[in-house]
Amino acid sequence: MTPEEQRRIWRAFSMVSGISIQFAASVFIGYFAGDYLDGWLGTGPWLMVAGVFVGVAAGVFGIIKLLDNREPERKSPDGDA
Repeated sequence: MTPEEQRRIWRAFSMVSGISIQFAASVFIGYFAGDYLDGWLGTGPWLMVAGVFVGVAAGVFGIIKLLDNREPERKSPDGDA
């Protein structure tokens, strides 16, 4: 295996790891923030559920943003896909 192939494999591994960590962190933060607010306001599980949904949405948005930032490497110089 050439050094360039190894570099590509490690780049792909780091991108996948970053995506999974970012998504999991977003969901956990939404969960714990909603759980804290539920305890503080006495609203039952509703803010926790909303926090999980917000966390999932933030995770998906972060993944799209991460992949969009990586996309210019694949585009042609004149901007055509």
